[in-house]
Order: sequence, then C-alpha cells, then structure tokens
Amino acid sequence: MRIWVDIETGRILGYRVDAVGVGAHYVDLTVGQPIDSSMFAWSGPTQTQQERQDELRRRSDDVKRHQARWFANTVTAEPLIARVPVDFTPTTVPAADDGAGAFEGYNEHTMLARNPRGA
Repeated sequence: MRIWVDIETGRILGYRVDAVGVGAHYVDLTVGQPIDSSMFAWSGPTQTQQERQDELRRRSDDVKRHQARWFANTVTAEPLIARVPVDFTPTTVPAADDGAGAFEGYNEHTMLARNPRGA
C-alpha cells in the first residue's frame, strides 16, 4: 500500500493498493480557501426511507412475477399440487437453464427443482 501525506498537516492526500488495483487521490487540491456552503447542499431527487423500501419491494415483486412467468411459459402453467395439501407452484425461480430445461424454484413453503439427466 502506498500513501501520500501532506507533511505540514498530516492529512492523507491519496493511497494506492497495487495488489488489488484500488486507490484514490485528490486531483486538484486547494488548501486554505473559503468554501461556499452551497457546495454541500443536495438539490437532486430524494426519497424517504419508506419510499425507498416501497421501491425495493416493488422491484423484488417484479422479479418474482418475471420468474413465475418464465416457469409458467417454460415448464407448466398448471398448478403443481401433490396428494398432500402442499402447493409446489414456485413463486420465485432464481435458477433457470432454457437449453437444458433445468430450474430451481420455490414458494413460501416448498422447493422444486429439475436437473438435466445424463446419458
């Protein structure tokens, strides 16, 4: 790790870790100049924590609907119900291989998977 330090103030001006290709440094540093407080005022869009949580939930629900549509279109749209009263119909299908027909899907209570068979 390399670190560049200002001799007078002891402040770190930059660092570099060559082994992992990570680093940061000041490009145009001016010391002792007054800073306009408007530089620290955010004028872009904002969200409350509740709005952010709602957005994340909507995105997650969209992904789940997409995965459920994939399963219905690729495997079956029929409900997958065993003799015991357990519904195996997946609501989430995070792993799917269209070429081999393999998938892993689950719902709140069960998991269902299909793996390609060998010769």
